[in-house]
Amino acid sequence: MDLEELIEVHQLSEAVVSFCTANGLIDMLALDTHYVNHGTFTTLPGCTALIEDKLLDLLTFERLRGDLKAEPHQADATIHQVVDGADMHRAILPTALSTATVLPVAENPGLEQLTVLFGLSVRAFNVCENAGLYTLSQIRDFALEHGGFKMLRNCGAKTQMELSDLLVRSAATGYAPDRTAHPDGAASPDRMEAICSAQYLKLSTQARNVLQGQIGHPTADAIIRFFMRQGRKMPKLPGAGSKVMRELRAMRENTMTALTDRSVEWPDDSDPRAELLRWALIHQVDPDILPYLQHSDGRYSLFRFLERYIGMAWNGSKLNVYRTQLLNHGSALTLETIAAKVGLTRERVRQLMVNMDHTVLAQLSFVSDLPGVHEHYPVLVNADRCMIVDLGIVRTLNAGEGTFCSPVLVAYIAVLLNHPRLQLVKWTELFDRTTLSKELDHTHPFLMEREWVEELKSAAGQAIQVIEARRSTPERRPLAEILVVGDKAPSHEIVSLLCTILPLRYPEMLIEDGCICLPANAKRSQEDMLEEVLAGLGEPSHVTRIQEVWSTRFPGRPITVEGIRNVVVRNKSLFFSIGRESTYGLRRWENERHDLKSGTIRDIVEGLLQASSDPLHLEDLVEDVQKFRPGTYLGSVKLNLQMEASGRFVFLPGGFVGLAGRSYDRIPDPPAGVPGSLMRASVLRQFVGQHRSRLAEHIAQRCSATPKRIERVIDAAIAAGRIQLDPEGLIQQGQGETEDHGPWMDELPFEW
Repeated sequence: MDLEELIEVHQLSEAVVSFCTANGLIDMLALDTHYVNHGTFTTLPGCTALIEDKLLDLLTFERLRGDLKAEPHQADATIHQVVDGADMHRAILPTALSTATVLPVAENPGLEQLTVLFGLSVRAFNVCENAGLYTLSQIRDFALEHGGFKMLRNCGAKTQMELSDLLVRSAATGYAPDRTAHPDGAASPDRMEAICSAQYLKLSTQARNVLQGQIGHPTADAIIRFFMRQGRKMPKLPGAGSKVMRELRAMRENTMTALTDRSVEWPDDSDPRAELLRWALIHQVDPDILPYLQHSDGRYSLFRFLERYIGMAWNGSKLNVYRTQLLNHGSALTLETIAAKVGLTRERVRQLMVNMDHTVLAQLSFVSDLPGVHEHYPVLVNADRCMIVDLGIVRTLNAGEGTFCSPVLVAYIAVLLNHPRLQLVKWTELFDRTTLSKELDHTHPFLMEREWVEELKSAAGQAIQVIEARRSTPERRPLAEILVVGDKAPSHEIVSLLCTILPLRYPEMLIEDGCICLPANAKRSQEDMLEEVLAGLGEPSHVTRIQEVWSTRFPGRPITVEGIRNVVVRNKSLFFSIGRESTYGLRRWENERHDLKSGTIRDIVEGLLQASSDPLHLEDLVEDVQKFRPGTYLGSVKLNLQMEASGRFVFLPGGFVGLAGRSYDRIPDPPAGVPGSLMRASVLRQFVGQHRSRLAEHIAQRCSATPKRIERVIDAAIAAGRIQLDPEGLIQQGQGETEDHGPWMDELPFEW
């Protein structure tokens, strides 16, 4: 019966509970054994008369239940323990009462002396006298022969208890059976502290916070006292979820089991393996498998021991799943493979694998306390900011110890040996959940300093955006430049670390001199190819010319004329077309060159009219259009606008054009025309043999027409055959009409 049950049965006060916890008296066996060996509790720190009385009452009550054969502290077992042996001899214990009466060794006190020395009651005196038990040795022999005092006539339960106490007290004050020294029932402070500390370190951070909120500083005394108060079932604590409560209940069970286990004595310092044996006792490691851990020459075989320990001690579906993964030295097992081996569904295996890191690290946390483990495995103790457990390290360890441990198990041990500085970082969390990342989690576990994890994840995210961007051609970029976020540049350590891990995740990528060499990862788009063709041509070109150059430059990617048109239509932000001639160019050329403008003549005219608040004269429009379409002339522009089916344009008096959807407050005065009298045959004959510019000057002096209008009138006369020019531009006699024909038709009427 442990202290928890004693509290419930006997309603022990806080003072008694605190006293028992502080002195390691955490179960009935410890109380009984201490009393057998010392005969009192007042030798222990903090014991008062009230505490002594309460504990003696408790022992009395429990010994009255001596007929319960399953109880390890029953009366007959105690008597056998006390009076075992043929002779009694003096055995003064160092911790005996200073006021205890020490009897001569040869003396065998009779009933009268027992009454004086131990306060034997009249009833007990009479029972013994009537049974012929006149000395202490006779009383002891009767108890040994009959297993107690039940066979004594008229001996009730209270008298039986008194006689049992007589044997215990007499042994404590000088008379003890001839037996080997029995260990004290109380757990030593060192053992209590070691066991509680080991169990506390197995808790998660959340469970530790909850426990500290209940007890404050987690000393062994505080932990044991807390567990005693809570009881075996331990009700739910404030702020503790189901997972935390499972941890705390498991800690209570393991702690109390370790503290109350008397099957193995606490190793003495004289034993050369004392430290290792204490470690095994604290962490409840089966002593039978310790030979797998340490060779006769003192060398450790930690992974051989773990392979044996995991195979023997890990039971249950969850631990079976983890065991299958940890003892697999090959490639990562799929969920389906693990499920088939352990007899679970794939989904259940997936659910269990979510908490694998936390559970396994808690189950193996005792490794960090293993004496000398850091010196035996220096390869797993890393002073750097990161550590990659590669296959080379694992093969070396497995070959040296004859094991088949996986890299994941080696990584867990590395985490424990470098705790709390390094933590395990998943490749699937750092990059993505692809098959390659999952394989790296198994074959190349990655450890990183806790304070650098977030910065590494941020830098990896920046690198991933660049690496996984679509590229139709190879690229080479400085890694440090890629990782810049705003004005913050990455640390040198992060850049160096990424230079190591990026090629593992992206084998097709090379890193040279701090630059990443990125291969093309996408088929080149038709838009890029057309842009390259037009850039090579250097000017807007007809679609047939574009197709010809395309076929020469990209013979493996042929395209039709219709395909080129579709590419242009799909990407108007990159390309433009000129008119309806299937002539295409790069959109950026419009900003780079002043003689280029996309669209049809109607589009150009519409843009000019939208930019003006007044209608524009056709001649002005033609002048602006000719900047971009040199082959156009007034008649073609006029006809083009008149044929606009959507009715975007409206023709106004005086040769003006406006937009149909806009109202104009005024119509400007029309430009001055060339009077027909200035183009009569008689006037033209005066300039025979002269340059045409002389005729233009003559007309300009006599009217207000613009020079362009004058030149257009002269061109019309030449086209009509009324003026002939030699190669040098000199006017010759024409075959024009007579003067009687009236005004020249090249003069535009006002109603045009």
